[in-house]
Amino acid sequence: MLLALTFITGWAIFPVNFVLGHSGFGIVSNQFYITMFVIGDLLSKNIWVAVAVWRNHLVELYHIQEDEDERPGGKAAALEQIEVQRFEQEGDWRSNPKLARRGSASALILNEVNGTTPERQRQIHTVSAAQRQAQEQHGGVRQKA
Repeated sequence: MLLALTFITGWAIFPVNFVLGHSGFGIVSNQFYITMFVIGDLLSKNIWVAVAVWRNHLVELYHIQEDEDERPGGKAAALEQIEVQRFEQEGDWRSNPKLARRGSASALILNEVNGTTPERQRQIHTVSAAQRQAQEQHGGVRQKA
């Protein structure tokens, strides 16, 4: 309920703010206009995420408590099972070459951006040819002198 409340209230502020602000009827001051955008942004994004994380934490605590009530070993057994599962999962992905760590996407993007296009290759070859030709001419002039 709290997630829905923060999301809907946060996003409802934006259109109301546009109508009441300088882009609409101009009823509110610029300071109030900016303040409402900040409040809407905080409610719809930051506070929503904080509430979602808090909710997930409570759900996780509930499941741990539920496991504790069902098992004779109690809370320690539930936590031990989580650690065993985590260890098994780590072993699985490390031994599987398909899941091994690949290069980062940023390196791929940078290589793509810094890569040479056919047009750039032509420009490089044109400049290189012009430089060679200039060196040959200067070398030829030096030989004649």
